[in-house]
Amino acid sequence: MVESLRSIVLKWIEYIIRYSIFAFSMFLFSDQKSEWARLAQL
Repeated sequence: MVESLRSIVLKWIEYIIRYSIFAFSMFLFSDQKSEWARLAQL
């Protein structure tokens, strides 16, 4: 019981870390894209 609970928690932690990294990279990419658009307008 405890072992399965621990594996569930670890899976959730892994999912949260993976999702936060993905969201952070998407944020950086969109930020760069707007930066490129701003430079293109100059």
